[in-house]
Amino acid sequence: MPAKRSLKCLTVRQPWAWAICVGAKDIENRSWTTRHRGPIAIVASAKKGRVNAMLREASPRTPNTALFTFGAVIGLVDLVTVEEMNQGLESNRWASGPWCWRLANARLLPSPIPCRPKLNVYSADDAMAEGVVAQASRASAGPIDRDGTEWLEIMEEYDTPSFLAHLESYELLERWADLHRVSAAALAEEPEQPLLLYCCGRARLGLGEPALSIPFFSMALEIDPDDAGSLFMRGRAYEALGKADWAKEDYDRAYELTPEIESFLRDNMAVDNNDEASGPRG
Repeated sequence: MPAKRSLKCLTVRQPWAWAICVGAKDIENRSWTTRHRGPIAIVASAKKGRVNAMLREASPRTPNTALFTFGAVIGLVDLVTVEEMNQGLESNRWASGPWCWRLANARLLPSPIPCRPKLNVYSADDAMAEGVVAQASRASAGPIDRDGTEWLEIMEEYDTPSFLAHLESYELLERWADLHRVSAAALAEEPEQPLLLYCCGRARLGLGEPALSIPFFSMALEIDPDDAGSLFMRGRAYEALGKADWAKEDYDRAYELTPEIESFLRDNMAVDNNDEASGPRG
């Protein structure tokens, strides 16, 4: 247990905050990384939107929400390391990236400590730290009861990361070989999916193979002529090959369809997991 002055906190939305503190969830996904390692207090967000959405999805089941506290420190966990999303994490049901925080030694406080959640990793104030330290020796993950098991099943149905989440993270992280591997495998199953064609082209372009990227973008555009992303990236490929006129034609059409195409492509890759800030997929 850290000294009071060094206690760090992280705000996570429910039900993921609870899942972390009972030891079920061993990966927390963020759009940003941190240099902090070691114990960190988990603060449950005051927001109830995700729990309410899951309740609607679970209908006609009526899972017990008494498990969840909002707007309070509910437990402790050790942040072991932070990794970029990678192939080794793709089989982990909690991992979507782009940054995967590996967690261990989870423990739930006997009594939640009400507080005002903050953004990013932040230092606990004196009152919060004193409350956590006073309960630390009695905190434990404990067994997961029937209500908890039901919620974990609902969470798995609701938000188990798909390969699409991995594609988003790999593009954001510019892990072009991984983007190509995942999108090409999926494309073999769905050969006329514009998104997968775009991702294959984007990966080839990122790998420095503009000539090989163009057929993928062109096939995507045959299926969806208004695919601004494929137009813009094909323009980049043409530009890299010195075909300025063709590049300009694609750029002009992309900007006509989506005037903010560059920021659109960037922002669409920002994965929203359970972050309370940009830098709140869990």
